Amino acid sequence: MNPISSRAELYHSMCKASMEGQTYSFPHCDSFILHSPSSDCIYCKMPEFESFHDIRRELELRYTGERYPLGWEQCPAEVRRGLDTVEKWHGNLPVTPEMEFEEDEEWSNTLAALRQLVQAQDH
Repeated sequence: MNPISSRAELYHSMCKASMEGQTYSFPHCDSFILHSPSSDCIYCKMPEFESFHDIRRELELRYTGERYPLGWEQCPAEVRRGLDTVEKWHGNLPVTPEMEFEEDEEWSNTLAALRQLVQAQDH
């Protein structure tokens, strides 16, 4: 695993501080993963993580899986392990509204609730 930068460390500590007293955690298993708000990831679009996006932009850290903007530091999760390795674990992938896991009823119910939350926010 490669070491991460001081900006990435700062990002992580600022996100943790923004969650103080909250009941939620990071949107993905790897706490350095954050997909762009313009992506289809319903976890990363949740209102609870708006501050994470603000911090990412402020520190000029790219979103997971993105190559732009040029001049910004690469996503910390990708620096540590590379995107191919990061995406081998399903808990790190962007969760889209179309995803269904019929074999796991609890997961399907969670996704349905998240879809409703994102749709309500978009309207």
